[in-house]
Amino acid sequence: MKFRSLIPAAAMCVGLCIGLSASAASAASAACLVEYKAKRTNPTEYRHAAMTVPDAMCSPADARPYVQEELAKSGWTLLTIVKVSR
Repeated sequence: MKFRSLIPAAAMCVGLCIGLSASAASAASAACLVEYKAKRTNPTEYRHAAMTVPDAMCSPADARPYVQEELAKSGWTLLTIVKVSR
């Protein structure tokens, strides 16, 4: 019984470790930080967070399509870009 309960925890750790590695690689290749507000429905949730975007997209107008696409992958809708900084 104890071994069965450890399997989901181990799988979660592997997923988290892979996610952290991907985030570190992404941050190394992108030098522009976009602060944004987003929402998701059913249940309704709001998020105020930041993500890195490629350096060539370091303006609100250029970053918007990229941020919208990235958020949509996990069911979020971009409400507004608060700030873009290098």
